[in-house]
Amino acid sequence: IAGLCKQFPNSALATFANFTLSVPTPDFSKEIPENTPNRDFEIQKKEYLFSKAHYWDNTNFQDSTLIRTPIFKSKLDEFFNTRVLMIPDSVYKESVNIIEKSRGCKAMFRYLVSYCFNYALSNKYMGMDAAFVYLAKKYYLTGEADWVDKKTLENIEREVILTQYNLIGLKAQELKLPTMDGDWVSLYETEAPFTLLLFWEADCGHCKKQVPQVKTGLLDKFKPYGFKVFAVHTQNDKEKWENFVTEHELFDFINCWDPQNQTNFRVYYHIDSTPVMYLLDKEKKIIAKKLDIEQFADILTKEYKRIGVEVKNV
Repeated sequence: IAGLCKQFPNSALATFANFTLSVPTPDFSKEIPENTPNRDFEIQKKEYLFSKAHYWDNTNFQDSTLIRTPIFKSKLDEFFNTRVLMIPDSVYKESVNIIEKSRGCKAMFRYLVSYCFNYALSNKYMGMDAAFVYLAKKYYLTGEADWVDKKTLENIEREVILTQYNLIGLKAQELKLPTMDGDWVSLYETEAPFTLLLFWEADCGHCKKQVPQVKTGLLDKFKPYGFKVFAVHTQNDKEKWENFVTEHELFDFINCWDPQNQTNFRVYYHIDSTPVMYLLDKEKKIIAKKLDIEQFADILTKEYKRIGVEVKNV
């Protein structure tokens, strides 16, 4: 086979044969002195970085023959699951890196764009929706993904619009809203080391269960440390809202609503259903979302510890 590959370097056989070859990893133990602190870790780190840098060395991204073999998808899966850090910027960077290698081969380009996009879209790691937004803007909303039908493209564009303002690390959009009593409250003027931004409605089945848990599982435990809940009721039935707040004694929430939808909160915070919750830091940057009550409690405990506050009885 090696002889045929040399004789026909541009053949499908050569592409496949070279693809199955792995680049030998150097013995980094010879480079790192015995007295190096955490020597084993340093060796493993070098091996990982070498493996990642040379993972695709024998891959011909200009030959679409590879996408008709199951081994190619398996190698993509292995690369993203074992070589790429599960943070949005890394997933986006590595996606673009391999996609751009396929420029000039339409079938391979289409395959890689679709694979990376779907990987980011289906990834369950919190915050990975940022990679989805970045890839969608680069390849789909620019018209490069010309194989996508109009309806699918419209759905992607809608999801990008609803997601781009509430990515982890971004500052939450300001909300200035009236309370039940007609006073006004501001999210930005809510002073707290951490704030839970909660969107809910009194008629929602999930809200009926989870909103009282926000009080007992989060506010009651973290209120002594300055934690607050900025609770936005998303529907216009004031009586039902007031009754629910009274029944469940949610008086320590910052209770407000936007009956005229003047803040466009449904777009800024992706409110298709309720409840929707975002955990914000002191500067109102989003640090967590799409979690259950216990997960928010765990993150709050860790975040308080990070700023030097030891939370008790949690």
